[in-house]
Amino acid sequence: MGWNTFKKTYKASWETFESGEDAATLIVDQYHIAIMTALGSQGVAAGGKYLSGNKAGLLNMLKPAFNATLNGQQTIFKIGQQLQMGLMMYWIPGTVLSNAAVIASPGAPPVWVDYPSNPGRPDIDTFLNDLVMAFDTHLLGVTGAIPSAPPVPFVGYKVLA
Repeated sequence: MGWNTFKKTYKASWETFESGEDAATLIVDQYHIAIMTALGSQGVAAGGKYLSGNKAGLLNMLKPAFNATLNGQQTIFKIGQQLQMGLMMYWIPGTVLSNAAVIASPGAPPVWVDYPSNPGRPDIDTFLNDLVMAFDTHLLGVTGAIPSAPPVPFVGYKVLA
């Protein structure tokens, strides 16, 4: 699965969300599937796939922002800020990839993502494109190495389009 499937799945479900938790859960589940079926680590240690991921950490960060946004409430929990913290929690330093590489840094995504119901964000396509761009930007900063002498590094993690 890649980002195009992610966007199609989210868009097909958007009208049926009963709560912000529904929206956040779908994003987390689809993100996790995309990561697990990705091309994997890039660079010298290319091809390693992430075998776990802290889905609960990502979900717990997204739920407050989506609940407030979908309910029309003012919130201090902005989606982009919560996404940034959640993605850093998802990529747990010290976790081993399928090629024995170890995550050293979870990267840091940008915080510009906003939800369609907010002023200036009129449609779901803009939101989903921003979300995938944030994911891809974040994945550029995921780093690690295969422990050896010398270590075999990787910088970046690639998900199919």
